[in-house]
Amino acid sequence: MKKTLTIALSMVLVAAIAVTGTLAFLTDKSEVLINKFTFGDTEVEIAEPKWDVALAENGVDGAMKVVPGQTVDKDPTITVKGSEEVYVYAYVNNALSEYVTIGATGANWTAVDGLTGLYRYHETVTPDEGTGTKLQELFTQVTISNTVTEETLAGDNPFTDGTITVQAYVHQAAEATQSIADAAAIAFFTKGE
Repeated sequence: MKKTLTIALSMVLVAAIAVTGTLAFLTDKSEVLINKFTFGDTEVEIAEPKWDVALAENGVDGAMKVVPGQTVDKDPTITVKGSEEVYVYAYVNNALSEYVTIGATGANWTAVDGLTGLYRYHETVTPDEGTGTKLQELFTQVTISNTVTEETLAGDNPFTDGTITVQAYVHQAAEATQSIADAAAIAFFTKGE
């Protein structure tokens, strides 16, 4: 009986080895797929060429020397660079709005509902390679109110700390609707408030 049991176990062991060996001949593997990703880029610049010239000619300590009623060239111009199509925004914060009026907004800019002073370029922009794409000025001039008097400038002079700031923002157009880009621009410009 012991001999029969040993023979039976030996046969089972030989069968197991044979099956295992057979299984090894029935396996295979594929090549490894490697997925790499690269991202496009977006870049935005803003400059005021006419303002810079006027400031160089009429500036005092980095501020434009003006008189009541004067109109001054101020031409915020945005250049879009990079490789991706984008929505373009400009935000104007006129802390001197009581005394300084911003000229008409360029025809290619539209006010965005939800934030006063936020404008969107009329179409998405795909930058030109190399130098980028220079857009139409947001506006071209500002006018100092003729109601500014010596009394206005005495005491709490609003011009001491008051400024007009302009900042640009771009949002990728791929996989984004205009409303998504608008919401992102509003969030970007209000994050500090």
